[in-house]
Amino acid sequence: MKTRKLVLLVLTLLVIPFLAAIAAEPPAADAVLGKWWFPKKNGQFEITKSDGIYKGTVVAYDDAVALDKNNPDPELAKRKFIGIDMLSNFKYDPGENQWLGGTIYDGDSGKTYKCTMWFEPNKPDELYARGYIGIALLGRTEVFKRVTAADEEAAGHAK
Repeated sequence: MKTRKLVLLVLTLLVIPFLAAIAAEPPAADAVLGKWWFPKKNGQFEITKSDGIYKGTVVAYDDAVALDKNNPDPELAKRKFIGIDMLSNFKYDPGENQWLGGTIYDGDSGKTYKCTMWFEPNKPDELYARGYIGIALLGRTEVFKRVTAADEEAAGHAK
């Protein structure tokens, strides 16, 4: 009898966290909105939405006068890095809980890649983005951390 209760208790303790993870709410479509750090924390971009399409524009960079010098288009290489659309044309897919169909621009290489974005469970302040050519399997994942109010205050950008 005691063994049966112990087995039931152990199974219950193992199953509850699993069920909680399954029952976790998927992110709302607009969960990506706001400011995000570049992976190296040397700049920020802000994700906005217009007509159901999400885009991310560079709003801060360590070198405020930097140009998009790695862009292969000579005319675009002359533009300021702050203000470029780093993320473009994303749509939220509630079935996949991902933002799909967009592109990501890599300022270090001057290349644009297809991209998918998502949140891992219980990590609403870490945005995962996988850039790729062809199929996602042949790509690279970057993690962007949300800019906090404390970050804004420390930078002197508090509103």
